[in-house]
Amino acid sequence: MALQAAETGRIGCGFITWKLDENASALDWLLDLAPAQRPRAVLLSFGDPGPYAARIRRSGAALICQVQRLEQLPQAVQAGAQVIVAQGAEAGGHGMNALDGRATMTLVPEFADWLAAHAPETLLLAAGGIGDGRGLAAALMLGADGALLGSRLWATAESLAAQGAKELALQTDGDGTARSPVFDVLRCKDWPAPYDFRAIRTRCTGNGRRRSTRRARCGAGGVRGRRAGRRLRRSACHRGRGRGSGA
Repeated sequence: MALQAAETGRIGCGFITWKLDENASALDWLLDLAPAQRPRAVLLSFGDPGPYAARIRRSGAALICQVQRLEQLPQAVQAGAQVIVAQGAEAGGHGMNALDGRATMTLVPEFADWLAAHAPETLLLAAGGIGDGRGLAAALMLGADGALLGSRLWATAESLAAQGAKELALQTDGDGTARSPVFDVLRCKDWPAPYDFRAIRTRCTGNGRRRSTRRARCGAGGVRGRRAGRRLRRSACHRGRGRGSGA
């Protein structure tokens, strides 16, 4: 299906950059496809895009880099990003933790000002808590060229996400979400600091321990860990804080 879509010239792909540092075979396969089947854009998030940027650009794909703090922006621009995504802490799923994260409202104008001064040809997209036309209009007023929507599209009929999870997201407002490392800990996902995960609140949300306990709970494979993991998969799903059908 993806290869068929690629031939329309409308498909893009995203990668978690720190996972590429462990194994970049999926990116290698993608960029080795025939030119007509390659993605038009590749988005890199959560790590240094430098080791992969030149090859992505040589493939003909536009390089998009998602970052969460102003200090990360020069690195992405130096790597040759044609599009920057400013991801605020309101975003669903993985993002900067609550201590280090920035609100979309304050992050976007700072990015816009920096890009205007240092890389005016680079496009800026706002992300995090944007779920309808009002959010898009606000992003444009803050200086962005557009917006990147995640949870809003994840909850659509076309999405392959579990129907029950989508229905739960639609029933939940922004107050019903939380950002916590517990969602990764219970699934034994070894995400590095300073990133964690925003999802719908559960009883597990307030009970997360430090990442140093992850190996003890996951490595031992105890009953408590397995039960907690099943409970998490049943009751929690990724959702941002934006208004608009689970955005």
